[in-house]
Order: sequence, then structure tokens, then C-alpha cells
Amino acid sequence: MKKLLRSVLLGIAAAIMLFAVVGCSNANKEVAGTYEMDTISGTMGGIEIDKSYYEYFRLILDEDGTGTVQAKGSGVGGVSVETKGTYVYEDGKIKLTTKNGAMSTTEEYDYADGVITYHMEAQGVNFTITLKRVEE
Repeated sequence: MKKLLRSVLLGIAAAIMLFAVVGCSNANKEVAGTYEMDTISGTMGGIEIDKSYYEYFRLILDEDGTGTVQAKGSGVGGVSVETKGTYVYEDGKIKLTTKNGAMSTTEEYDYADGVITYHMEAQGVNFTITLKRVEE
């Protein structure tokens, strides 16, 4: 009897885990894709910024929950950055966590209808960026 109960409990636990994994991948499927900067406005260190400050700014979200941010400043010597991490999508919010050595950072983006909006306000930085999904 104990073996049967243990088997039933293990079966239920396996079913719950499978449902959780399938549920996550379905949520990720909704937002997975490549997003390119559409607009940016605000200030950095008191300087007004716009799209001309970037050669590109993109966010790549894979269905497996991994994400990559790629950006390159415009002009000669424009600094290029690529950061990788993991994300979770739930209730219109994408939470992307990246690591740099022992330091971990989580940024929250709003998602609606193929558009991601990110607002940052901290220590002399105040900007909003929108990214649109690139159709492949």
C-alpha cells in the first residue's frame, strides 16, 4: 500500500512539474523573438538623448528563457555591449536577470502586443526606450 501511495504521489509531482515547464514555455513563446529599438527619449547625465546616439539597441528573448541585450553607440569608437541572462515573463512583465561576476541585476520591462517598454530612472539617468519585435 505504501509503495502504491508513493507511486501515485511521485506521478502527481511529475505531472505538476511537467505542467509548470509547459506553462513557462508557453508564456515564453508569446514574447520570444528579437526586438529592435523603436524610440528612446530622456536624459543621461543631463544630456538629452535620442536614437542618433545608438547604432543599434536590441533585445533577444529565446523560448528557453535566455535573453541577450546588444547595444552599440553611434559614431567612431562607439562602445558595443552584449549582456546575457535569463528572463521570466508573467502578467505583461518581463524580468531579465544578468550577472557580471558576483553581481546580479534584474531589470523589468513592460510587454504588450509585440512592443517592449523599459523606463530607467537612477542617478542622473532618466530615459524611456521602446523596442518592437522584428518579424523574421
